[in-house]
Amino acid sequence: MAKITLVHAVDTTTSLGSSHCVAMSGVVPTTSILSLIAASLVATYDVTLKSMLNASGVLTLVRVKDLSQPAVLPGEALDGSVGTRAGVIPTLATCACMVGRPERSYRGSRPKSFMPFGCESDTVGANVWSSSFITAMESAWTEWLAGIAATSVDGTNLGAPVSVSYFGPPTIPNPDPRGRARFTSTLRDPPLVTAISNYELSPTLGSQRRRLRAV
Repeated sequence: MAKITLVHAVDTTTSLGSSHCVAMSGVVPTTSILSLIAASLVATYDVTLKSMLNASGVLTLVRVKDLSQPAVLPGEALDGSVGTRAGVIPTLATCACMVGRPERSYRGSRPKSFMPFGCESDTVGANVWSSSFITAMESAWTEWLAGIAATSVDGTNLGAPVSVSYFGPPTIPNPDPRGRARFTSTLRDPPLVTAISNYELSPTLGSQRRRLRAV
């Protein structure tokens, strides 16, 4: 499994990172191979997602981490691709939220990727993306995922998107100091990996600052 992180600069002081996971097969990658993969994804980004990024935004870094090798450093590729979407950039808290649909039923939040994409002109009212932007964003994201799945470097192959769950249901009793029942989630070893059948853009503007954390 590989964790792909896109780091954007949306003004002169803030770097925002958002990640999602994909399958990986073939040769077990070194940091050097992961860096080459990251460089390849920069080129893929330029022909898929760059048109969704406001002209005031910049893709500064692509990072690829092999989740099966915690001791191996991730590979990185520096970039300076400026967005090409014309219009007024939304506030820092505003983002496009891509929601994954895993191929299994479960309780809890679905995988999400929060991206600083879109302009104020792409909205309808105060809190909703326009239908045309939703269509364009979902199309661009599909092309991005297809480009990832077609990436192969020195025998290491990326694949389709997946959800990686490290914790199971909270079933371990853990009373608090007052004796009230609290439950701790069960650590999964190995983590549960589930294929994601498709992604959809949430029609409501995302505004989770903790998701758009500084990198």
